[in-house]
Amino acid sequence: MAIVSVRTTSFFPTGLPFAGYIVAGFGVLFIFVNWMVGFPVLLIGVVVATTHYRLIVDTQSMTYKDGVWFLGFCTGPKVPFERIEYLFVKASRESQTMYVRVVRSTVQKRVFDAYLKFSETVKVHVSTRDNKDELLRWLQPIATALKVRINDYTNE
Repeated sequence: MAIVSVRTTSFFPTGLPFAGYIVAGFGVLFIFVNWMVGFPVLLIGVVVATTHYRLIVDTQSMTYKDGVWFLGFCTGPKVPFERIEYLFVKASRESQTMYVRVVRSTVQKRVFDAYLKFSETVKVHVSTRDNKDELLRWLQPIATALKVRINDYTNE
């Protein structure tokens, strides 16, 4: 396979793409009432629902593109690489601090990040998941297509 294209993460915060599908549905209904209102609502819904970050690796031309997928087009420059070394998974901590008047609460959780290593200095983030096994299952078809191994650096 010459081109491997992977949807990495959503461009908008969690839940907003789902709301985009709902807005697009209302846009379709509004088109029958007033197309001048319905079409922009539909377009906004489709953009919010489908815009995401994407990694495209072309093993034939030895280039990759890490950019934003917007209405079927991926922005960002094509970057050449010499070889793909491997995929790797590492653990990290994610924290969020919430403030309610005078009380502050910090929530921390362990997440697992996957990266594609092209060289010692070039590593591209592929995905973040809460569950390591889920992430490894998700990475397996990508590793097979790119003919690379998956290294687990989580110490579990």
